[in-house]
Amino acid sequence: MQRFLLDANQLIPLEPTSPSDLEAGTPIAADIVRRANELGIQILVHPETIRELRKDPDPERRSARQTLLTKYQTLSDPPGIEVVEPVLGRVELRSNDWFDYLLLAAVHADAVHHLITDDERMRRKARRLGIAEDRILTASDARAFLETLVDHPQAPPPQVQARKLYSLKLDDPIFESLRVDYPGFDEWFAKASREGRSAWIVEQSGSYAGICIWKTRDDEYGLGGKVMKISTFKVAEEHRGRRYGELMLKAAFNELHANHYDNVWLTAFDRHDALLTMLEDFGFYALPDTMTELSELVYVKRLTPTEEQATDSFAYHQRFGPPAVDLPRSPIYVIPIQPQYHRRLFPDDLREQEQMLLPWNEPFGNAIRKAYLSRNLIQPPARGSIILFYRSKDRRAVTAISVVEDTRRSSDPAEIAKFAGQRTVYSYSEIAELARSPVLTILFRQDRLLPIPWRLETLIDAGVLAAAPQSITQVRNEEAIRWLSDQLAASP
Repeated sequence: MQRFLLDANQLIPLEPTSPSDLEAGTPIAADIVRRANELGIQILVHPETIRELRKDPDPERRSARQTLLTKYQTLSDPPGIEVVEPVLGRVELRSNDWFDYLLLAAVHADAVHHLITDDERMRRKARRLGIAEDRILTASDARAFLETLVDHPQAPPPQVQARKLYSLKLDDPIFESLRVDYPGFDEWFAKASREGRSAWIVEQSGSYAGICIWKTRDDEYGLGGKVMKISTFKVAEEHRGRRYGELMLKAAFNELHANHYDNVWLTAFDRHDALLTMLEDFGFYALPDTMTELSELVYVKRLTPTEEQATDSFAYHQRFGPPAVDLPRSPIYVIPIQPQYHRRLFPDDLREQEQMLLPWNEPFGNAIRKAYLSRNLIQPPARGSIILFYRSKDRRAVTAISVVEDTRRSSDPAEIAKFAGQRTVYSYSEIAELARSPVLTILFRQDRLLPIPWRLETLIDAGVLAAAPQSITQVRNEEAIRWLSDQLAASP
């Protein structure tokens, strides 16, 4: 648990004793405390700071402060100034410098992680003591720092709802098998509800087709960094085949990426073959020689690339993403796609007015793994190649980034349909029509949607394209590839 120590110049704005005592720093100080509470960070006050504030000459204000200050936890057994006095020099007892020394001594002795103060003299003294600059924070710095640590819930894909556990119907049939597998499930669910935990659900015809319950900052297996635990992951038996598992994983991957998680893990019984196969296909692996008390396997996915790099570009994406592209080693292609197919293939990129046009519940729209069919005679892109999907006609912009998984060229409709499976937007009759000449089928994985599409004019200026693409086009311009690398690195 991180520990923050407050200087008096932060404590006073936090505890105004009348409307006239409100200060400019009060909203910032209050926001710091609120954020710290959300993150489980301990806010401490030095006992000498409390004693000094209780000496206020105004009796009414002193009485009010004595009551208000009791809610703060004080730093127990704080170090004395002797640990900093040899460097900073001797001071008089209870002088302003003496109070500064006490606070800096707590930081210097590692009794706390950070000191929050707006006193610039304190920062200069900290530098003389060799205390790292980022451990002495102004109120504004502290608020910005805490803001980076707080999770910002992402809007899930269409069909997925983000819900608090306490709002769910526990009598839904999806929970029946969970009660069988996990004795005490209802008690656990009640506890998780009281903690304010959330879930992603897919609802069909008044019941839950899929549910994913997750928890932040749970590193039970010592994975390191920022860790998410997926506590429950289930698709109802009668709703299999609609790719709801991938749809909920898509919501999880969005959340993990946006909030800078390093690892995610979950447990599963080895009899759930379909689930384990899907997890492994998305870069999860079983921790060796590790099982839970209920004899479940522990599956982990690492999200931060390490020195142990993947063997090829596709394996890199599979292991660390989505999103994750190994751009230096990956050829790049621009593929134009008409709006009607783009809407169905990437429903999570829909504008509000477009959502009215779609038949929901199509497997290829729910999936991360998709297929693109073309009569283009280009040499098939290699596994791991990067695809920039360019929405033609209306937007005239690259909207989606994907990674090639496999390709095949054929004139046999049955072979094409079998290879593409449920990944394609085309019906069998449409595939048969296309297959009057050889069809290139590209199986790919959606890596990310661009929050701000790259418009045609920008792509031309960057050398990615010479004009609006009419067919699959490989990007070969070195400057354009460097531009794309910079853009993808900066893409949220």
